[in-house]
Amino acid sequence: MYSRAGTKTPNQSPFFKHSTYFSSSAVLRQTIPIQSSLNDEHELLEAYRSIISKKLEPLIHVKQDDIHSSLHKPNKLEDGDLILPLPKLGLDPKNVSEAEQLCSSISKNNILFDKVVLKGNFIQFFFHHDVLLNKTINDILVSGSNYGRRSTSNPKMILIEFSSPNIAKPFHAGHLRSTIIGEFLSNLYETFGWKVTRMNYLGDWGKQFGILAVGYEMFGNPVELELDPINHLFKVYVKTNTLIEDELKASKNSQSITRLKAQDFFRSLEEGDKKALTLWKMFRSLSIDKYIKTYSKLGMKFDIYSGESEVKKQTILDTLNKLKDTGLTQDNHGATEIDLTPYNKKLGKIIVKKSDNTSLYITRDICASIDRHEKYNFDKMIYVIASQQDLYMQQFFEILRLLKLDWVDKLEHVNFGMVKGMSTRKGNVVFLDTIIDETTKQMLGVMQSKKQLLVPEADLNDTAEQLGLAAIFIQDMKSKRVNNYKFEWKRMLSFEGNTGPYLQYTHSRLCAIESKCKELVSLEDCKSANFSTLKKPDAINLTRLLSQYNYVLNKTMESKEPSTLVTYLFTLSHQISSCYKSMWVLGQPKDIATAHLALYLASRQVLANGLEILGIKPIQKM
Repeated sequence: MYSRAGTKTPNQSPFFKHSTYFSSSAVLRQTIPIQSSLNDEHELLEAYRSIISKKLEPLIHVKQDDIHSSLHKPNKLEDGDLILPLPKLGLDPKNVSEAEQLCSSISKNNILFDKVVLKGNFIQFFFHHDVLLNKTINDILVSGSNYGRRSTSNPKMILIEFSSPNIAKPFHAGHLRSTIIGEFLSNLYETFGWKVTRMNYLGDWGKQFGILAVGYEMFGNPVELELDPINHLFKVYVKTNTLIEDELKASKNSQSITRLKAQDFFRSLEEGDKKALTLWKMFRSLSIDKYIKTYSKLGMKFDIYSGESEVKKQTILDTLNKLKDTGLTQDNHGATEIDLTPYNKKLGKIIVKKSDNTSLYITRDICASIDRHEKYNFDKMIYVIASQQDLYMQQFFEILRLLKLDWVDKLEHVNFGMVKGMSTRKGNVVFLDTIIDETTKQMLGVMQSKKQLLVPEADLNDTAEQLGLAAIFIQDMKSKRVNNYKFEWKRMLSFEGNTGPYLQYTHSRLCAIESKCKELVSLEDCKSANFSTLKKPDAINLTRLLSQYNYVLNKTMESKEPSTLVTYLFTLSHQISSCYKSMWVLGQPKDIATAHLALYLASRQVLANGLEILGIKPIQKM
């Protein structure tokens, strides 16, 4: 039919030469057993992609791998379960008659497909309902919480650095985004069988600690520091900076006594002064204790609390010497600078050592990456850092390449946009605890206003907190991560539309159906249900969506976009809601009730698994 250029192959017609193979239902039954469970590498959509690409290769004279990579899930169910764009393969869809013959040849007497049709530039593949129902629902019920998870006997190791607040500054919206996205990535890689190490790289070094130490001597309060270290240190930091600004305005020679003292303190820190280190250690320890409590509210736990302070001095000296020896550095009024423009004009110049011999953030980042690779020997490392730092991260990676470190390609920067509208009546600075408390309070109010409340009084606050966290997380992740978004309380807390509470409500409603029917139908009954009774379009479409879960996870991993998974869960939830009107469990004959409940249980499981990857704890009652 076609060559790579889209022209007819002379003297033969592959359509008719190979069509008998597609007509053999016996062969296809052997290719993909309907009732048997496939492993993760061969879940339903992947099995179909493999079969279609293998069988099309001799018909259209395009490599099997190219066909396989071109087959993808359409955006709308009415467009099929898989679609193949003909132009992407160099094929001419204008040869309508031959393309239609190809579709007919594939689908004729074939138990795998309900139909295969040509529509515009695409061939649309619709899976046979019996295959779809028996394979998908049973696999989900058998696998349970492991559905979608990959396993390997030799897992790769990934180090993910995220959250990374500065001790002397507030845990603001930018850190919240890094925290949410970093936890999502950690869960996603664990789902794919990686061994994940979560690292919180604290901003616990640098000139701000000089300002903080000098300010604490003037404005510090030991009691307030013990009760709320992060908030108190921030207030001290703000007061000290205000004092420095006032001193600069009053000084004729543009000098600030407080700033000079701060510089002296940081220098003494770098030199290892015991008194300075004791004060710094107290600030750091109290702050980490507070962070651990805050992260626990989010359901998160870091494996490592690291920081700029832990970068080895010897590594800094060795790295600066190596940069000098390779001719990459130059003097800039006593400071050490690297000019990156010969390698990439957009990267400009960057200072790696100040004129007073103290290190900078970029220096410590370079050395930290070297120390980490030596210590953890990771297969991959991800930095979850705001897109405002895109240039910095490009400079950072370029310097590592210039140092000829062969593992630099294992590093990746996953960026994200800004959050707007985070201010509250308490001021422009919003701490994470404030966000969580305010969201929980508002969700509690919404729940208590409901006429029917299923949550026991003792669980009310915990449920409200989980709803609030779902609201925060989903508002953050439902759009592409590089996009800026506006933080909107009213929209975020709604139980309708595409919000976190709506997903939680869907899950809790499915749990309620399961609870009401558990005396009537058991899980084992559901696993062996007669799925051929599921004939209504809503049930078929829901099953089709469930069959896409593993495919969606693969696409989510490729893009590292939480919005890919979030969008899928919203689509799934809307389809579940459509089924409530036509698919009852109670009051139905046993075989029908069992099949209906099995589909609802499978839906609840996939929704729960997806929510947990997003870092959200599914709610049972609300």
